Amino acid sequence: MEISWKASALDLQPITDECQLMQRLAAGDNLAMQSLIAQFGPMLQRLIGRLTAWDDASDDLLQEVLVKAWDRASEFRGTGSLEGWLRQIAVNQCRNHFRSQDLLRRMKTWLWHNTNEASENQQLHQMETAEWTRHNLAQLHHQDRALLVLFYLEERTGDEIGRLLNLKVETVHVRLHRARQRLKQIMTQDQDYA
Repeated sequence: MEISWKASALDLQPITDECQLMQRLAAGDNLAMQSLIAQFGPMLQRLIGRLTAWDDASDDLLQEVLVKAWDRASEFRGTGSLEGWLRQIAVNQCRNHFRSQDLLRRMKTWLWHNTNEASENQQLHQMETAEWTRHNLAQLHHQDRALLVLFYLEERTGDEIGRLLNLKVETVHVRLHRARQRLKQIMTQDQDYA
């Protein structure tokens, strides 16, 4: 996906007062978002690209940063620069991205170390990419996926998951066990066809 940061001749002049820009953004002004993108988009794109080594997810992360800036626009107080505030959001989003990638790898490793159905070489081959794990997670029913994501990726406790999903903690653990078993089965079947 190619994102263009050049303002067209029809666009209004950029909003240069940072507090006014963020107030208008908080009020849902689309022109304010366009101004924010025109002024800070290239810088954010470079920063995220560099932090992710121009990973395929960098464009998605950029969009997440812009959405978060829109959602949190009312929190900007003007005590620091808007550029610094946006950079902090970008760094945090990248950090969360890396954390989730690491957790996916750890979850995959844990699942594979708890099954004896695959040879060591096959295990190493399958662990080379997090895409494979995302592919398998996508095949799960959304309720199973939610449990696994909340427990492994979001690092929520059984109690927290129970409150989020309106379940008893015992039910959470039983369903989590079943979701792990179903994911193992999917992963094993996927490995058989690889």
